[in-house]
Amino acid sequence: MASASQSSLLAGRRILVTGAARGLGFAFARTLCENGARVALADLREELLQQSVATLRAEGFEVTGIAVDVSDPASIRRCAEQAVVNLGGLDGLVNNAAVTDSGGRGMDDIEIAKWDQVMNVNVRGTWLMTRACRPALRASGRGAIVNLASDTAMWGAPNLLAYVASKGAVIAMTHSLARELGPDNITVNAIAPGLVLVEATQYVPGRGTVNTSTSAPCSASRCPRTCRGPCCMCCPIWPGLSPVRFLPSTAASSCVKRNFKGIHTMSDLSEQQQLPKSWDQPEGASFTSWMESRVARFSTRKYDFDALKFQADFDPKYRRGQMRYIGTGGTGVAADSSTIPAENFTFSTMVIPAGHEGPSHLHVDVEEVFFLIRGKLKLVLEKDGKRFETILTDHDVVSVPPGVYREEINIGDEDADVCVMLGAKKPITPTYPAEHPLAKIKR
Repeated sequence: MASASQSSLLAGRRILVTGAARGLGFAFARTLCENGARVALADLREELLQQSVATLRAEGFEVTGIAVDVSDPASIRRCAEQAVVNLGGLDGLVNNAAVTDSGGRGMDDIEIAKWDQVMNVNVRGTWLMTRACRPALRASGRGAIVNLASDTAMWGAPNLLAYVASKGAVIAMTHSLARELGPDNITVNAIAPGLVLVEATQYVPGRGTVNTSTSAPCSASRCPRTCRGPCCMCCPIWPGLSPVRFLPSTAASSCVKRNFKGIHTMSDLSEQQQLPKSWDQPEGASFTSWMESRVARFSTRKYDFDALKFQADFDPKYRRGQMRYIGTGGTGVAADSSTIPAENFTFSTMVIPAGHEGPSHLHVDVEEVFFLIRGKLKLVLEKDGKRFETILTDHDVVSVPPGVYREEINIGDEDADVCVMLGAKKPITPTYPAEHPLAKIKR
């Protein structure tokens, strides 16, 4: 039987993972299974692939194995077609397959054949596999793609030029693909790990003791499991414009984050603590003007009923209004110049008209605090098939952990006024249960 810790975050999702016979790919496949997905493992190493598939089946997971050569366009097409047949469709793709053994030589000593092999697999293969899977992901209505990048492309690892160049191309390609596939309701994300202790990195000198980007001691946690969470977090569909997020893990020494204003790069995660904070006093600003910028007045804002209009367009009972004070919250609104910039949390109020409701949804990355100022709400919380119901009245509060679905219904005779806090500067847009009709609606 599957592990008792299995969650429903990816329940019903059908996901293809390339390079899945060992190392990171196998760790990704196992974690996706543990979170409820059905997974097709694809790899060049057929014998090892079958062993990995057998291991996961023995643990009670629904998996299938597909042989693929990512350097061969015809093999890629067959793999994508077989994955769709085996899984009955496709909701996610993890482009993990890569050539990693091109290091240890300076730029003058790289063989042209090796360079071409790295580019054909790491770059062209990622593109062709994405292209081959696109029709099925589009048909899913909730498609998600995770590309494996590398921190080496951001700090410039020496004697690893072919690999570094290929992962830099993956990063750039992820941005472009996100723009192209967003209209298909397909999200495209990338993970940029640092050195991870797997079979593919055995050739790296001193890999067990040195972090090649910072020369800091490399902890025992620098193993595949430290990258599994970001991969799993990227696989659900986040409604709206396809975001591009380069996610760090404890095995990552650097990251790139895409936002609506451009690209911000960090050469080392420790530098994040040195970045300017939104609450810092602007240079040249008086104390009075600085403090005034930290005040958001009720008189200067109104309820925004368009933030969740796509829900109300589907069913009027979902009509709700958001009033933003700190940050933009979790409704998917990109920016609001009238709010106080968020740093560690967002704060907004919401009005839920009598008889209306907020549909079941979950946040995978943040705690959500829901404070009822006035009104009467029926609260429904669900996780892993277990359900909790209660009634909230004036001044009641609930703190919903990440990974728990929340639904609230106004069962009173008047509008319900609530305060909502989310524990991040810019939370990932929440998702809906796979079977919920809103999960298939394009925002």
